[in-house]
Amino acid sequence: MSRNFLKGELHASDGMLPDGELGERKMLARPAEIFIFYCATVAYSIALFQRAMPASFAPHLIAELGITWEEYGYFSSIYLIAYLGSQIPAGMLVDKYGPSRIFLISLLLSFIGTIGQALVNTYSLVLFARAICALGDAFVFSVLIKMAATLFSKMQFAWVMSIVQLAGSMGVLFSTVPLRYALTMYSWKAILIDISIAVFVLLVLTLLSPSSYLSDNGLNEYKLAKEPLQNGGNGWKVLKHCIPTVFSYAAFYFIYIFLFSAWGDRYISNGIYLTSEGAATSLLCGTIGLSIGGLASGFILRTHKDPGWMSYRAALLLAGSSILLSLGSHGKIMVTAYVFLIGLSLGALSNSITATVRERFGLSNLSFVSAVHAVFGSGVNALLMPLLGIADDAPPSKFLFIFSASLIIPSMLLVLISFGLKKHAQEIEKSA
Repeated sequence: MSRNFLKGELHASDGMLPDGELGERKMLARPAEIFIFYCATVAYSIALFQRAMPASFAPHLIAELGITWEEYGYFSSIYLIAYLGSQIPAGMLVDKYGPSRIFLISLLLSFIGTIGQALVNTYSLVLFARAICALGDAFVFSVLIKMAATLFSKMQFAWVMSIVQLAGSMGVLFSTVPLRYALTMYSWKAILIDISIAVFVLLVLTLLSPSSYLSDNGLNEYKLAKEPLQNGGNGWKVLKHCIPTVFSYAAFYFIYIFLFSAWGDRYISNGIYLTSEGAATSLLCGTIGLSIGGLASGFILRTHKDPGWMSYRAALLLAGSSILLSLGSHGKIMVTAYVFLIGLSLGALSNSITATVRERFGLSNLSFVSAVHAVFGSGVNALLMPLLGIADDAPPSKFLFIFSASLIIPSMLLVLISFGLKKHAQEIEKSA
């Protein structure tokens, strides 16, 4: 079997691509394409860093611009609003014009927005620059998932995306303690200038890549590709087929946001009676489990054809760990172990849901469909998270119940949906 991961070489005769996906042709991903993919992975890490950095910037931003905490809230939310609002258009543009040219536009917008935040001195202009930055960052994941699907086989797709997710996690990680340490030595504007320089370097490197790849639509090598029967058409026509995976993603994303945020710390502290330091340690181990689960599931899916198989087992592990954690008071070690297992299962679910979307919708609508999942999942969280704030005023005796429901209900939904997707995939395989 001939496969060079670093160079992106694929051969139809290797058996790694489904029969007929490339017919009898051979596809060789050019080094420039793989290089652009790596540039996009770095850009994704920077994008998640920029999305998470306001939590560390807050005191410095408020002091220098002379704004209130309420106005700072608008600074945080404007990025998310612009990011979500451009997700679906970004996916449609990537599907229509190809990932590379859209990636250039993404980098240009991100550079303008980042350097703009550092150079302007008024609150309204900082808000505007922040929104421009979000528009650029919103395109990156759509670009990456399209590149991963077109440059690598289905059997490599989950592994490649697990590396992308790890890069994103590193971006979030560096926006916390490392960034706060950097802010003791440098101003927040100096750090933004450094980030803009990194984005500009990526822009130049991408521009210097051979123009032959930048001028095509990213799908020319795949004109013979067979689309799944579930595709059901182009554009908006595929939405009715998204329902199972969209709800799976929303349930997964709710648990992820709930647990690995201030809510998780507070509910673990009050519902399971750990100290805040103990809760923070448990969640740190959960974050480690998240990365391990993503990488391990990606590696396993290199040889296993059905991502639904992985989703179902990860959902069972998530449900079991959530139930055990919700039974009541545990020692610090057991709570940490359960949170680690939850993180492990969430990492595997993230990867397997993405691989399932790739399996069900093929190449032509992949970026658009992925954007629909992201917008729906984020929208559900935007609606439900305020309810956790209301629940936060409940008596201490109710904390454990709220915590348990927030984990068990979505995890059981994931078990049911992933079981259905697994059975559906088995029926298709038998009929084939």
